[in-house]
Amino acid sequence: RINIKAVVPKKLGSSFKAGYTYAYFAANGGIGCFAGPAGKDHTYWAISIADEKDEECESESESKSGTGGIHMKQFLAGVTDLNEAKSTLVSKLASLESADCQFIIDMIDATDPETIYMARSKEAQHIGPHLATDDGKIVLVGDAAHAMSGSYGQNPSFGLEGAAELAVCIRDSACVQTALERYSQGRVGRCVEMQKRSAERAERAMKGEKGLEDVSKWIHRWDINDVQ
Repeated sequence: RINIKAVVPKKLGSSFKAGYTYAYFAANGGIGCFAGPAGKDHTYWAISIADEKDEECESESESKSGTGGIHMKQFLAGVTDLNEAKSTLVSKLASLESADCQFIIDMIDATDPETIYMARSKEAQHIGPHLATDDGKIVLVGDAAHAMSGSYGQNPSFGLEGAAELAVCIRDSACVQTALERYSQGRVGRCVEMQKRSAERAERAMKGEKGLEDVSKWIHRWDINDVQ
């Protein structure tokens, strides 16, 4: 999926309560829109658009090879001109024909294209199985050890967790090698679980599903005193 965002010197309309973030999800899934306060008289907006199956490409591939395959079509693929990206994005949202996303369209219309940020999202990054070299001379902590999904913005907190866990493992182990093995086992398991929960929630949110798990409760149950 692609994430597109910007901050615009404009308030949400008078029908929106100040200090709150508002969201819109396309009825058929695949598009999530958000807008909220970003300082005095400024509003941020962020849109996430999932990749779609390219039915035309799949049919063509099947007719040539006799076998099917999944081909994905990426929104704004190859687009680098921000003016083009802005107009294409507005057209995409307008095609939904929903009055509920007009507040996002209004924000985009008021945005200077040069302030728009676009990035493709990767929900999963390979982690582990070890976070230290065999000789114990190098150990990975923070982003170097476990790049987190952007869905929850947990990179800083998981980096701090990792530093604390490494310190405790070194303090409570008979040797550095044992400490690094304990550290790797503890961090890899937790970070892989975070990736899994984050990816699942992001997928369900993009479909507009309700009653999603509050992953923050699971995150905050972690206690440095429970490190084994």
